[in-house]
Amino acid sequence: RRKQESMQTKQVPRLPQVKKELELDHVGLELVT
Repeated sequence: RRKQESMQTKQVPRLPQVKKELELDHVGLELVT
């Protein structure tokens, strides 16, 4: 589910909030691993 969302954001990176969300996702993944 999250992967699909990130893919969509990558396809339509127009808002800076998306970038922040992607960064947060990356941090979350790092914390999970």
